[in-house]
Amino acid sequence: MDGGAGRGHGLVSAAAEEALRRCRLIQRLVDGSISSLQALRTACASGHRLAPQEIRTLEVRQHCNVINTQQYVYSSITDTLQSVKVTLTKYMWTQLQWKQTVPERERPEPLTRYPRLETWLLTADVTPQFIQGHLTQHA
Repeated sequence: MDGGAGRGHGLVSAAAEEALRRCRLIQRLVDGSISSLQALRTACASGHRLAPQEIRTLEVRQHCNVINTQQYVYSSITDTLQSVKVTLTKYMWTQLQWKQTVPERERPEPLTRYPRLETWLLTADVTPQFIQGHLTQHA
């Protein structure tokens, strides 16, 4: 970090630097997980349609008919979706824990931005359009 002032209270402490570094690192993981979450939601919203070759491949592997195969794939997608949401929640919880290692009056301004509200809302399945509209109205 640049050693700048933490909220106008002097130099940033080593603890604040470390917490900020960890939050930024975790944010990279969060950003990747959010991308996966949105892709999974798109897959669910698209009616869970599979290409004929994908269905045939899954039929052979699962020894079931097309309907059961689609249900199996949909179930797998929803299980993965839930897993990504749990992972995101853990990442954000970890960010919050790192943030709380630094007393509030000593937190540099960038550390106060973690965990990000937008990430919580996306995890809770609030649409990006709603978030953007809400953030724009309150900016």
